[in-house]
Amino acid sequence: KKMVRMIKSGKNVLIFPEGTRTRNGELNDFKLGLATLVMMSEPEHIIPIWVDGTDKILPIGSNWPDWKNGKVKIIIGSDIKITGNDLSLYGKKIGIKKILNIIADKIAPAYAIERRKKIIRNYLTKILREELLILRNKLN
Repeated sequence: KKMVRMIKSGKNVLIFPEGTRTRNGELNDFKLGLATLVMMSEPEHIIPIWVDGTDKILPIGSNWPDWKNGKVKIIIGSDIKITGNDLSLYGKKIGIKKILNIIADKIAPAYAIERRKKIIRNYLTKILREELLILRNKLN
């Protein structure tokens, strides 16, 4: 209720729609609270922000980040507008599901692009390390 009041008064709020950190860096399903908050507060804007890399530096169960394990990348997505039509659907459960789908559909492409970049980067790094190891062995 407090967050609804804050949003309606024009304040920004930050929520984590998955409800927890990811164990493997993959995007988890969103909890219903995100859609419920959107339905109750009717925000003008939803700005998706994806924080990548926390599974490495702050895995589930840890209380303090270990910055030696990697980097964190913050990706800010494009504005998501939820229209009145999206909010006044055939009942609360359908509305919640539709809102979650709208938000997930906007986040997924940016997420997928970043994940592909990371997979390619990791693959190329692995190949380069293997090639350097072969070269080093030849020189010794």
